[in-house]
Amino acid sequence: MKKGLKIFFIFILIILIILLINILFSYDGRILKGYYKKDDYSEQHPYRGYVDYYKYYYTENNDTDFQNSKLYTKVESENIEKLKLYFEDFKGWMEASKRLSDYDFDTSIIDENDYFVLSSDTSNDNMGPEKLYQYNIAFYDINSHILYIISFKN
Repeated sequence: MKKGLKIFFIFILIILIILLINILFSYDGRILKGYYKKDDYSEQHPYRGYVDYYKYYYTENNDTDFQNSKLYTKVESENIEKLKLYFEDFKGWMEASKRLSDYDFDTSIIDENDYFVLSSDTSNDNMGPEKLYQYNIAFYDINSHILYIISFKN
């Protein structure tokens, strides 16, 4: 009986370790705590490229979390056109995947009060979104208190 109980506890411990590892590696640090609603316009894409769009809704009380975040960068005038290019490129991919009705981002909301995180992988010396293999942007609009995330991989 003791041996069976020991095996059972080892089995439970292994399950807990697997669950913990899964939680740790699935955490997206760009998504700050405190959102009250999430819109998910992603697709299942285990073996191909993807065009994913998410919206996280926060309140004004969360603005300081983005302002104080070490991960987020405040939008400066020189970032605005580049960010617009990415979002416009992404809109084209949403249209190509026949999902434009899910995409409601308006590039005119981008201003110097907002915050963003950009990561990209380029094949041609970072010449802009048309040369990119993949990119991920988290953009927090301070006026609407919405975090927009776009993820693209060709």
